[in-house]
Amino acid sequence: MPNTIKSLRTRNENKRYAGLPSDLPVSDLPTYRQVVQYSYFILKNINSVRNINSPKIVSKVASDLIDLWIRVNPKLPLIHEKSVTKKCFRLFIKVLSAEGKFKNSNKNKEYLDCNFERLFDLSSCNCGLPVIACNDKSVKCRNQPDCKTTHFACFCEVNKKVPLLDREYLKDQKLKIGTIGRFQIGTIDKKAVAIEKRKRDREINQQIKSANSLAPEIQCDHYMDCDLDNKNDSETDPDYSITAPAERNQTYLTNFGKSRY
Repeated sequence: MPNTIKSLRTRNENKRYAGLPSDLPVSDLPTYRQVVQYSYFILKNINSVRNINSPKIVSKVASDLIDLWIRVNPKLPLIHEKSVTKKCFRLFIKVLSAEGKFKNSNKNKEYLDCNFERLFDLSSCNCGLPVIACNDKSVKCRNQPDCKTTHFACFCEVNKKVPLLDREYLKDQKLKIGTIGRFQIGTIDKKAVAIEKRKRDREINQQIKSANSLAPEIQCDHYMDCDLDNKNDSETDPDYSITAPAERNQTYLTNFGKSRY
């Protein structure tokens, strides 16, 4: 059976929607297409699964993507690992749909064609990192009026805010069309990467402990039918919400109290 699966994959490899299997890039953060090509790459080396939406492949891709982002820049704030896994799964379902395996083929082809060459964004920043003038109150520029520096603002919550020196890089990656941005990875600070990885591991363990009684693990059959839409991540992923749940609850309770008195 494993040999049969492998031979079928080999014959259909050239028909895959994102192209040929490929490893993740080294000098840039990956695009949607590169993430899908990496899923093909993993699928090619695993004989026990047939499709890229397998939990084994989804979790492997998600984990490797997080590691790559941390290696590129350990200071960039990222969405939770569970959200990365969901994001990968939704993408792979769209790809399989475009390949004719599920419904909504045309809608998902349109979505993929619009996004394939864009960054597969794992950053928790969702403010767009706008450019602001030197005289803006949020900029403490001392070089006015002769300043030649481009100032990028980040209006996200504290735990999602991009460090000042990393905003231009992330902005460039968010806007790039294709595989290569203006900035390349330089020498990797292994100590900083190790510290950030330990920090994220602690956060993930805390999230798992607090969420075990509230949310089940990803079940592919559950997401199969509900994630074929083409909504933006900001509409479907709670990690992209600008207002924290606690703040929304507080606002609701306050308004509820006012309505009763």
